[in-house]
Amino acid sequence: MGKGNKALFWHSSWLNGSSPKNLAPQLFQKARRKNITVQKALHGNRWIDLVCPLMTGEEIREYVDLWEVIQLQERDVNADDEITWRWTPNGEYTTRSAYRIQFIGRTKTSLFHPIWKAKTKPKCRFFAWLLLQKKILTADNLAKRGWPQDTLCKLCNSEPETPTHLCKDCIFTRASWDKLISWLGVEILPPSTASNTLMGWWKKCRVRFHKHNKPFFDGIIIYFWWNIWKERNRRTFNHISKSAEEVAFLAKEDVQQFNLAFFSFTNTS
Repeated sequence: MGKGNKALFWHSSWLNGSSPKNLAPQLFQKARRKNITVQKALHGNRWIDLVCPLMTGEEIREYVDLWEVIQLQERDVNADDEITWRWTPNGEYTTRSAYRIQFIGRTKTSLFHPIWKAKTKPKCRFFAWLLLQKKILTADNLAKRGWPQDTLCKLCNSEPETPTHLCKDCIFTRASWDKLISWLGVEILPPSTASNTLMGWWKKCRVRFHKHNKPFFDGIIIYFWWNIWKERNRRTFNHISKSAEEVAFLAKEDVQQFNLAFFSFTNTS
C-alpha cells in the first residue's frame, strides 16, 4: 500500500488483507461512488460524506469499526501502490497458480471414487458418500443442529453415536460384520481396530482384493453400512430391534440379490 492511487477504497483488500466492502457491507450498499480510489476517498475523509447520513444502529457500528481500522492503517504517501499476486510466494502472477486457486475448498473426490463403481444400488452409494464425509444424521450431527436427541448409540447404548462408531466401532456392528464376512467367506479382512477412521479401515480392507473384485467388495461393505443404518433407524423410530445375526443376513441378501440381478443382466446383454 502506497499513496492509494491504484487501490480502490471499497473493493481492494488494503486493510490488513480485508476490503471495506466486507468489513462494512451495509455502508458499502449505500455508498456513492463505489469505485473511488483510496487516495481520493481518504483526502479530507471524503468517504464519510459518501455514506452519510447514517440511519441505523448497524450502520453506525460499521462506521465506527471501519474508522478505527482506517486510522491504524499505515501508508507510504510518497510511493505508488504495488500490485502483487497473493497466490505465489514471490507475488508474481502465473497461469499455474491461477488454475490451482479454482479448486481451493473443493472436496477431493478421488478419495470417494470407488464408491461410484461399487456393485450396489445408487441410493446406497449416495449414502456411503455421505457416511464417509460424516454427514449422516447421527446423534453428534443432530446436536450440531440443536435438535433434541439421545446421544448414545442406538445399537449398543454405551458409547456416543457418531458415524465412525455406528458403522465401525460399535460392539453390535462388529458382531454383525464378523457374521457377514464369515457367511461370504472373506475372513481375511483386518479388524475394524486396524484404523481410527472409517475411510482408513475401508481402504485397508479393499487392498486385500484384486482390482477386478474390489467393486464387489465395495458393494458388500456399502450394503452392510446401509443395513446398520436401517437397524439404527428401526430402533429410533419404530422401537423394533433385530439381532446382529439378522442384520448380517439382511445385508447378505442385499448383496446376493444385487449380484444375481447384475450377472443376469450382463449375461443377457
